[in-house]
Amino acid sequence: MKYILMYLLTFTAVLAGMAQSLNVRTAAPVIALANEPAAKLVVDPPLPGSLAQGRVVIQYYAENLRILPVYGSGALNVSPRIGHLHVTVDDAPWHWADGSNEPLIVNGLTPGPHRILLELADPTHKVIDSKTVSFVIPELTGNAHAHHAGSDIHGTTATSGIQPSATPLTAREFRGPAPVAPLTNEPEPVLMVDQPLAEPLAAGRVIVQYRTQHLRILPAFGPAALRVSPRIGHIHVTVDGGPWRWADSSNEPIIIVGMKPGLHKILVELVDPTHKTITQQSISFTVPEVSNPHH
Repeated sequence: MKYILMYLLTFTAVLAGMAQSLNVRTAAPVIALANEPAAKLVVDPPLPGSLAQGRVVIQYYAENLRILPVYGSGALNVSPRIGHLHVTVDDAPWHWADGSNEPLIVNGLTPGPHRILLELADPTHKVIDSKTVSFVIPELTGNAHAHHAGSDIHGTTATSGIQPSATPLTAREFRGPAPVAPLTNEPEPVLMVDQPLAEPLAAGRVIVQYRTQHLRILPAFGPAALRVSPRIGHIHVTVDGGPWRWADSSNEPIIIVGMKPGLHKILVELVDPTHKTITQQSISFTVPEVSNPHH
């Protein structure tokens, strides 16, 4: 018994030392919010292997704050602190909000130097900390930077061609078959994208809700994930026909702030784990003139 107690005490001390040395966990929920240390954003350079192929993958984490898709002034009093990211590419006048806590993925940037600003924001979108990542997209041979077929958002609006059923869906129709069903027997995935929410749009904020059928939105990538049943995937988002797009696997609404007043288009592509487009839908809308937009 003596040796067992000594072993447990030693093991506990080692775990405590490891936790202290890592120092990346948020404050315990029992600590008063006023006594929590300041939140910080840690951002790595883009992964070199992906960057060499023209894809920007940026890993990050927040110290003393949990990244969650929770917004509003009421969330300011939650302990431990919560927040989300604002992402701006190449000093664009607009940015998008990301509460997924997954690596940032941007595809389709042209060869040459680029900058991405990541801002850690509180639930009211007030910036707490920020980091800028500068990098160079190399010149690639072949068609590595070509936007895949059907993704041009100019001209005719692209749709999935499948309309939601007028009758209530069964669980299987909505979720897809259970994992025991062969992948080949699963129905084709469906993407449905709503127009921006009217009230936030009137204040200059674009919030777009979407949903999928027969496919789960998850942060899983690579050829092996193609064999998962039920099917999994994520979305690509392109704004105003730009040459680049970002990947989102949070399954949360798309949020864009800072778009200029006027007509805009957003293309949402439902893609498989290898970033191949399955189906897509684009929406057009007008951002009104706002005298004092809530940023």
